[in-house]
Order: sequence, then C-alpha cells, then structure tokens
Amino acid sequence: MKFSEKGANLMNVEASKMHLEKVDAAFEVLKKDPDNASAIKTIEKELKLVFDDTFYLAITKAKMKDPWSVMAVYPSKATMDKIVESIMKEEPVPVVRNLWEKNREWYIEIDIRTLVDIIIPISARQLTGLVLHEIGHVKESNAIPNRIAKVVKYQYAQLQGKVKMVFKTPGYRAMVAMPIVDTMSIKASAKRKGIEQEFEADAFAEKYGYGTEIANVLEAIMNRSSAIELDGDASMMEVMHFVSKAVGDLAERRSRLTHESWMELMESNSSPYIGEYYKEILECVYHNYTDTTEASLIAESGTRKIVDKYYSQFESDHYVEFFGLKKKLKPLKPYELDYIAVEIDKIRTHSDKMLILSYAHSKLDIVDYYISIMKNPKFAKKYVIPHTMEFLTEYRSRVQNSINKALNTRIDDPNYGGISINYPTGYEG
Repeated sequence: MKFSEKGANLMNVEASKMHLEKVDAAFEVLKKDPDNASAIKTIEKELKLVFDDTFYLAITKAKMKDPWSVMAVYPSKATMDKIVESIMKEEPVPVVRNLWEKNREWYIEIDIRTLVDIIIPISARQLTGLVLHEIGHVKESNAIPNRIAKVVKYQYAQLQGKVKMVFKTPGYRAMVAMPIVDTMSIKASAKRKGIEQEFEADAFAEKYGYGTEIANVLEAIMNRSSAIELDGDASMMEVMHFVSKAVGDLAERRSRLTHESWMELMESNSSPYIGEYYKEILECVYHNYTDTTEASLIAESGTRKIVDKYYSQFESDHYVEFFGLKKKLKPLKPYELDYIAVEIDKIRTHSDKMLILSYAHSKLDIVDYYISIMKNPKFAKKYVIPHTMEFLTEYRSRVQNSINKALNTRIDDPNYGGISINYPTGYEG
C-alpha cells in the first residue's frame, strides 16, 4: 500500500517537511548526546504526525568487534508472530503481505556509531534521510514480505514433518523469526551494485526533500563497507539452515553445542528487538540454564518428546487396522506421484512452487518412515507394511526427482502494473 493511498490521515508533503525539520533538530541533539530521551521522544512524535503510525526509536550500543549495522526497522512483535504462524501454516504469499501492510507499530534501531561519526561523518539531515529511506522500504513497497515468502516460506516447506512439528511449539517458534529479521537492516557490507540501484529506486526520501542526503550517505556507507559482499537470500537461507539443524540435532540427541551457540549469538547481539527472540528461545527451550551440558540435555529431552508426539500422530494417521498383534500401515498410492508431476508442470509462481514442494516432502516423510521401520527389526515386528523395499526405494527416488525438478523450475519475476521491480541481491535495507 502506498502512503499516498492512506487518505485523510496523511499530511501533504510540505506540512510533513516542517515536522521532519524537527526530526533533523532532534538528531543534532542525539549526535552530541545519544542517550537524550527528549530527542528520541521528539523523533517518535514527529514521525507519527507525518506517517500516522507509531514508531519506537532505540540507539543500540555495539558489542566488541560487531560489524556496523547502521540502521534497522522492524514491525511489532505481534505482527512478526502472526507472520511466523502464517509461514508455519504455509499460507499463500498475499496473507504474509497483508499482515505486513496492516502493521502500525515500527521499531527503529540505530547503531550508535551511525550517530557519532566513528566510522563516517553523517549529518543530522542525512540521518533523517536514512530513516525515511528505511520507512520507505517497510511501508512503501512489498520487498520485505515478498522476500520472506520467497526464502523463508520456501525453506520451511522443505523441512521434515517432525521438524515442522517442533517449530510449532513456544521457543522453537521464535527460531523461525530469526531468518526474517535478518533482512530488515541497512548492512554496511552491501554490494556496490545493490546500493547504486537503491539510489535510482529511492524516490521516497527525495519526495520529502532528502534525495541528495540519502544518495550521499549511502555512497559514503558503500565506500566504507566491508570487503565481504552479502547475498541477502543466501544469508536468510543460512540462518534458516542453522535453526533447522539445531532442532534436528536436539531431536536426535546428538548435540552438545546448540546451547552454547545460542548463548554466543545472544551475547554478541546488540539489537533489543532481536534480543527478545533469543530470550524466548533460551527460556522455553533451555530453561535459562547457564550450564551448557545440563541445558542441552534438558533441551534434547524436551525436543525428543515433541518428536515422539509427532510420530505418534503420524502413526495414527497412517495405519488402517490391527493385523493380529501388528498394525497394518496404509499403502502408498502411485497416483500421488502423477499428481506431483502434473502440479510441477503447472508451477507459475513462488507460491505454486512452495505448495507442491510441501506436498512432495510430506510424501517423502511417509516413505522414509516406512523404510526406517523395515530397516529396524524391532519396529518391523510391530507393523505390516504393504510394500516391498524395492517399491519403497523406487517411490522415494521418484519423489526426490520431482522435488529436484520443482527446485530447478524457474519463476519469472512478477510484473506489477507494467512496472517490473527487481530488488537487488545483497541489499535488504
């Protein structure tokens, strides 16, 4: 939704500029005194008058050796929780986008080094320009919710059923938010190409008279950026892989390192917003134990119970009758493979791809479950599986081939009203 479409509550641009001048003045104060509560309140008040949303501003104190995070804008935690829930329900992309557009509370975090000229000199007006730039990204376009749908939903759809089951419980659910918040800040190591495209695309700050300021400050950030070039999608995928592996390790009782990893991440984190998610993970999963071994044992036990519950539900869904003292499992249906093949040929959108991948992975879960029973003499005594190992192996191979084909299916970038919007890889600010 565009700001210009918000109607009566949106002031005209000239009136808004007067309020933004007060934001400039407040940043002048914060540059000299970053803890000045009055200046922070002024910025929050004036932004609300301009945009009719509620903004909360925090100045973050970087930890030792922290990379320069510059600035970030996050939605309310309530909105984020709804987005995570939508991802776990594997709902269509427009649902995520609608939740994002309805958000009316935003949390702005500014790295203190951005204020006090430690890395590069940034004027008060440039700081206002950066804020407008970030607000433009979260309010003026669908770039972030589209990215969430493209990457996080896509990754989640591929997880095993038992891991998805774990993520639906408190604490573990907070882990799913981690790759999402990874995309919501100006990163000082963004690629040159990405930022140059931002110059061309950023008409929002210019509309309020800050075009020159935002162009100059982004150029300065780029010139002082890290030599490491970030790929935004790859970064989100890496975080999602980390959290899913952590859950898998806990479920299989093969990890003594996950608690230590989460503790290190929390201790190195400077963001109050992201810190709330670390706190929830450590409270609900590790019960705030500081001893790594004891905390990991408790987390492994709790995770295993959730997985066992999943297997119990899975089992009850897939056996059809008692056969003497054994349970007879439901047969796999070859026509389901034909259905998957047909749906892959019909893929046109990322949503199409995620849905069929989710369905295919659910079939992969079932066949892997049956194979694991046949390979385990103890379990084989309890069940009757109406298939040979040869059939199951072939069935699994066909499902996996279908998944690979779906993954390799190219999706054309959408065209909105004749305007093709290509958000650059490597810049998520």
